[in-house]
Amino acid sequence: MTDKKKVVYATAVCDLLHIGHLKYFRHSKKFGNILIVGVLSDDAVQNYKRDPVIPFDERLELTKELKIVDDAVCQDDIDPTDNLMKMKPDILTHGSDWSRPVPGEKYMLSIGGRVEITPYYFQRSTTQIIQSIKKREDLF
Repeated sequence: MTDKKKVVYATAVCDLLHIGHLKYFRHSKKFGNILIVGVLSDDAVQNYKRDPVIPFDERLELTKELKIVDDAVCQDDIDPTDNLMKMKPDILTHGSDWSRPVPGEKYMLSIGGRVEITPYYFQRSTTQIIQSIKKREDLF
């Protein structure tokens, strides 16, 4: 008898990769066997926040190389439903920094999947890193 592997899908920008990303992926992976990360395209990011610092192709490649991540794919919209429809994961994870329903939640529930909210790591974010760099006069 073969145990069915549970596929987890997580969305992320992965700009200026930091410990918060790693903690998010670790927590997400606890829900299944296979972790797929939908890395938001530059256009998707620009539609809801600042321009990414790192270009999409580099963010995707860096994410794919993380040991905890089994695969990383392009996500062209803040709503991952198009990717979810293609992959049909068992679980969608999202950080607790968003209100419910999270993007993609309606689709996941419609196919009998589930959504798990992971703790958002407020101690470190890309925005905080950018702000701290701007304050450091000794760097320039």
